[in-house]
Order: sequence, then structure tokens, then C-alpha cells
Amino acid sequence: MNFHPCWFWENGVSEPVLNVLEEEIKTLDLKPGELVHGHIDKSIRDSMSDAFAPHHWFTGVMMNFAFHANRAAGWQRTLEYPEVTQIAEYGPGQHYKWHTDTDPFSVAPYERKVTVICLLTDDFEGGAFELEHAKAPVLKRGSVLAFPSSLRHQVAPVTKGLRRSATCWVHGPQKW
Repeated sequence: MNFHPCWFWENGVSEPVLNVLEEEIKTLDLKPGELVHGHIDKSIRDSMSDAFAPHHWFTGVMMNFAFHANRAAGWQRTLEYPEVTQIAEYGPGQHYKWHTDTDPFSVAPYERKVTVICLLTDDFEGGAFELEHAKAPVLKRGSVLAFPSSLRHQVAPVTKGLRRSATCWVHGPQKW
């Protein structure tokens, strides 16, 4: 089996499902985005975010993408449960510089293994999603991208409009 650094669905989530999700996003209370370690540093991450609970219906949708990608891409991670689905918004000038979604110094028994992103808007400029050492596909509204959470990635600064995405992390045992 070949190993792929990411797995992509161009039209992963349908327009009717996105519309329902957009209505539910209106109930969230977006605050400045935190880093993996739980603190705020706008020089690294400048965005607004909030999250749905792990049992939210869209978290189940995202988790299914994680399980499929884990098999199809050859990652073979042990996946057990989702963390949350986070909604992030980036306006002009906002970004998230190079980072991973794991804490390499964590002593927790479980760690993020697979990250799944669904782009919710595409009427913005800039804001490209980039992977280090791998070509990331161009995302559009409804696209879904999954990749190992240890892979470095970033969101380039938005230059115009509002970029909104949903991200879910699926956990597994600390040992890879």
C-alpha cells in the first residue's frame, strides 16, 4: 500500500449539509484562537474560533473522513475518539503560521493522530492552506482534507473576505 501525506475529497460535504452547519455556527461564541499549548499568540495564530462538543453530529461526519483517510492513505494509526469540531474564522491579515496539531512533549496517554479540515467558505482571497513537504490541494467550499496531525501546516494570511473552516482531531494512543 502506498503512503500519502494527505487525503482529499473535492466535494466532501454537500451544500445542504453546509447550510445546516452554517445556521448552527451562528450560535457559537467566537473568541481569539488558542495554540496547541492553550495560550494566545497572535504572531503565530491570529483567528477567531469556537468548538462544537465532541458528540455534535458534524463531528461524526468528520470522524468518518478520518477513519477512511487513515485506511486509504496508508497511515495505519490507531484511532479511537474525536476531540471536537472547531470552527475557525480568518479575516483580512489573519493567519496561522507553521505548526503541528500535536504536542511533542505531551505525557497524556492519548494524542491527536488525524486532523480533518472542511472549508466552509471560499469567497475570500489569500488564506491558502499549506502543508510542509507536501503539495496541499486547493480547497473550496465543501472540500475535506485529512492528514496526520504531526504534519506541519499553516493558513496563509487572508487578504480579502472571510475564510471559515471546520477542523476535527481524532485521538489514539500516544504510541504511534
